[in-house]
Amino acid sequence: MNMFRAHSLLVMIFFLLIASLSAQEKKEPAQRDAAVPDQNEAPLPKIDLPEFLITGQETIDLPVSSKSIIEEDNVYVPGSPMPGRKDAGIDGEGKVQKDFGGPAGEMNGKVQGGIGNYTSPYMEGWFGKNYDGGGVLFHANYASSNGQVTDANWQKTGIGIQGDYLSPQTFGMLAGSRLNGGLNFSGQTYRAYGSLVPSQLRTLNDVRLNMGLASRTTVSDKLDDALDYSAALSWNGTSLNDSLNSSQNDFGVSVSASTRKSDIQLRGSMEYILSDVSMQLPPNIETHLPEWFDLRLSGEKFFLPELQATLTVQQFIYRGN
Repeated sequence: MNMFRAHSLLVMIFFLLIASLSAQEKKEPAQRDAAVPDQNEAPLPKIDLPEFLITGQETIDLPVSSKSIIEEDNVYVPGSPMPGRKDAGIDGEGKVQKDFGGPAGEMNGKVQGGIGNYTSPYMEGWFGKNYDGGGVLFHANYASSNGQVTDANWQKTGIGIQGDYLSPQTFGMLAGSRLNGGLNFSGQTYRAYGSLVPSQLRTLNDVRLNMGLASRTTVSDKLDDALDYSAALSWNGTSLNDSLNSSQNDFGVSVSASTRKSDIQLRGSMEYILSDVSMQLPPNIETHLPEWFDLRLSGEKFFLPELQATLTVQQFIYRGN
């Protein structure tokens, strides 16, 4: 027993000595070889960058401009615009004429066409020509189809001409006025495969004739005293050939005027259409000539170029067949 204790004590003393010796040892850091510069390598050049000091004050000075109320266009021109046509503007106290867009005397236009399912070709074309004081436009179209089933074939055709003219100063009361007119025809033939008589060929034709003018009257040297006015006449005829034949003729007249007083815009318009209908009806049914009348008055107050208030009064009277 005493021998075991003596051996244990010796082992403990041995380990203590080893631990104390290892703690006294100092570890030196690893040394790296310093890079030795190459004596043959040329030294880098020394670059002196100049220093710039920019001082100043930036100002943005753009001319502020806004469209005044007087400069706005208040000329009413009846009818839809035509390709290549520029509406005549009014600038000043007199009647000023402006040429139409595009070079005068040259013909221009567009043609398109194609074909679809069930043997359905179509073609359409526009041809226009500008003159020194006006322009003319021709339009034609054609389309047809054999249909997806028997007795479903149809065909559509159309042709028309539109023109306008700025009258010279030698036209008296119409001097400087814009005269316009047009004649258009459209027709359609078809078979109704779902009807009681599917093989019957039906036709629907429409003809329209219109003419009008637009001008300005200057009351005094002030631009505000000018009166812009326009007038138009129209006739539209429609005929239907089916199991029962019928037709309708519409005669129309319309006038409009506008003027400006300071910052107030005044407008007025009137339109009247009288129709004549021909239809096979039983004798005990009383018929009338359809007509309708439309009167509109409006005023517009300008507070700012982007802010205005409008008041409109409209009267509509209609009587059916």
